[in-house]
Amino acid sequence: MKQIETSIDGLIREGLADESYRQKVTKNLHCITNDDIPKIGQQVDFVFESVFEKPEVKRSIFKLLNDNIRKDVILASNTSAMNIFGVLDGVVDDPDRVIIAHWFNPPHLMKLVEVVKGPQTSQKTTDTTVNLLQSIGQKTTVLNKFIPGFVVNRLAVVISRELCSMIEKGYVTAEDA
Repeated sequence: MKQIETSIDGLIREGLADESYRQKVTKNLHCITNDDIPKIGQQVDFVFESVFEKPEVKRSIFKLLNDNIRKDVILASNTSAMNIFGVLDGVVDDPDRVIIAHWFNPPHLMKLVEVVKGPQTSQKTTDTTVNLLQSIGQKTTVLNKFIPGFVVNRLAVVISRELCSMIEKGYVTAEDA
């Protein structure tokens, strides 16, 4: 919550938001811990998981979710590179409801979300995820199957590699690039 408050303070300071924005965000924000999931699980309609990139942590969270939420709830991981579909193999009873929704930082300013389908992700899961993201003003790009780095990171690597080559060959200096 402190990090969110700090981000909102920055937006207000830069003139990108006002106090009504803070009230809207905090009114709609519900922070929970793992202990809360069994108590509120049946009230959940959609999950965006965004814990740090450790497979065992993600497996633990998804196991807890799988055991405590309705079987129609979509489970979207915000992983930036991990093959969550392999990580969750045998953890989620219904892999057709697992999808990647990779938000870019800072998510309240960056509008692109990469949506990645797994080998068993249903079209309904994909459509629902894309529609939800678009309904809150996000732009989406959909990958039909997992590939390391998704779209943006793969393109960034190509651009970086080409820029390094141009610097090495003297076409441009690092300072001018």
